Amino acid sequence: MANILDEGFDDMPEMAPTPAPAVVPELPRAARATKSTVPISSKEKRVRIIVGEGDAQDNPFVFVQVNGVGYQIMRGEEVSVPVSVKHVLDNAVITVMVKGADQKMRPRRQMRFPYQLLGEAA
Repeated sequence: MANILDEGFDDMPEMAPTPAPAVVPELPRAARATKSTVPISSKEKRVRIIVGEGDAQDNPFVFVQVNGVGYQIMRGEEVSVPVSVKHVLDNAVITVMVKGADQKMRPRRQMRFPYQLLGEAA
């Protein structure tokens, strides 16, 4: 039995890409928080990461919240975060459609906020 989701993609009209915002305001260095302002447990292990810079229209920060504690992580800079924040980033995935070798569209999961793990924090 054929999957009805595989049919009808050839009939779909081309969609124009959404334009990016004209200007993203530059924040002063003091506003670029890379650490939480809320105290965290000193018992939780920390790791050093660098979150990928993303596209031009992406926010320069990635906001992650764990158990009511928010973390605003600057993209492209090394930061020390609790392991629980790393787990949230691991589980933040999106589904994108890619064209396979047989020219059919297939779903593929990818990380929403790709990052580099640099090791344990000192």
